Amino acid sequence: MKKKKVIVWSVIALLVVALAAWRVWPRSIDSYLKQPSQNTVWVGGSLNEIKLEDGQTTHRLYEIDVETEEGIRHVLDILRRGRYQASLTNLLPWTWGKLGSGRGYDGRTITLCASFHATTPEDAEASIFTFVGSDRATVDDRRIVPMGNETFEELAQYIKANGREK
Repeated sequence: MKKKKVIVWSVIALLVVALAAWRVWPRSIDSYLKQPSQNTVWVGGSLNEIKLEDGQTTHRLYEIDVETEEGIRHVLDILRRGRYQASLTNLLPWTWGKLGSGRGYDGRTITLCASFHATTPEDAEASIFTFVGSDRATVDDRRIVPMGNETFEELAQYIKANGREK
């Protein structure tokens, strides 16, 4: 009986350690994409910027549409420079609700869509990224946590420099 208890507690401890390792192990953005990044044929998105200037709220929207191989590679390289942790909320059997804003929210939100090469329209797939400030993000409705990187700022600067203001 005592041996059985030791085995049960050992299995539980192993599961807890495995869960902790899964949670804290940072990964690249490629591990969250639906297809390998080299299959990406288009990247589009927007930067939504809300600021308080001189007591007035200002709203700016920048949109970007990247179809060139060099441009796509540049956007994906910005995303790859960052490291990301999976959120424990992804393990819940129900949806986790709103992404919300965290400590790093400064009034800016970035939404990107990466479309992948498909041989038929039925095979078409895309991955959707949403960054709310520098510390909250999702990829295809899976919550991820950007880890100590400047990915958000680099993406915002790239969209402003190469996109068009609406």
